[in-house]
Amino acid sequence: MYSLVDLLGATHRNSLVTREVFGRPVSKKKVLYILHNHPSIRPGGSESYALELYEAMRGSEDFEPVLMARLGNDVAAPRTAHAGSPFSRINEDENQHFFFTEEGHFDFFFMTLREKSQYTNHFAEFLRAERPDVVHFQHTFFMGIDLVSLTRRVLPDVPIVYTLHEYLPICHRQGQLQRSSGELCLGWSPRRCNECFPEIPPQQFFLRERFAKAHLAHVDMFLAPSHFLLERYVDWGITRDRIRFEDYGRWPEPRVPTPTEDRPHNRLAFFGQANPYKGLQVLLGAMSRLHGPRPDIQLTLHAANLELQH
Repeated sequence: MYSLVDLLGATHRNSLVTREVFGRPVSKKKVLYILHNHPSIRPGGSESYALELYEAMRGSEDFEPVLMARLGNDVAAPRTAHAGSPFSRINEDENQHFFFTEEGHFDFFFMTLREKSQYTNHFAEFLRAERPDVVHFQHTFFMGIDLVSLTRRVLPDVPIVYTLHEYLPICHRQGQLQRSSGELCLGWSPRRCNECFPEIPPQQFFLRERFAKAHLAHVDMFLAPSHFLLERYVDWGITRDRIRFEDYGRWPEPRVPTPTEDRPHNRLAFFGQANPYKGLQVLLGAMSRLHGPRPDIQLTLHAANLELQH
């Protein structure tokens, strides 16, 4: 894991001062994790990773983690509790919070909420109440990329970290760097983006890029979980001194005991979201070719969010 102590010390040394809460000195530094969904409501890779990171940090002697995840009527039953506030507690954990936003209020092109009072009133007050020493964005989808700028305005001396899980700031096609033909796209530009979305003029794509970069300019350190992703964002304009490779850390699992009963040895499993970008079609196509000559091969799918796919 990247060193939060180093980041605090190198970026904003004032954050190292022991602070007081209700007149009592607190030595632990508070880290606020922000993500677009909670895995208990909508399972996903970045969601599960963020929650595991939060749980791991709960055992730290130096840091106190706080987690804020977006919730909406599109992923949960219509909300009635806490009238007048978009915040509620998650699973009775006083350090986990839902932030309620409506999917219909989200501008998918510019990646921002149309209803700005969610930022200027509610989220700003949340930041002032929590007073984190580090803010770590895992995702801003359904909440808005301009949360980064608001965080900088409310907490001018607090380091901001942003993990880049995919390419949404670069690519309007669900952040996949994929052209409408299906081929990989590494030469993005307003003109080329307009070729994929002819109904959107190139000028709009130019403004979209400027909008995203203006807000991300307030990030102190980007984390890239792959070298390929890191290079794409460097090509896009993030300087190398502001982005570093940091692989996903996961809890170690004990070795699974060898089964004693007679069962096939060639067992394969898929874990992930059932969407068109995870390679399920390739896997199922391969299995259909192998099923006749290789009946000893088993494939089990453990896939989430099938109901959201076309």
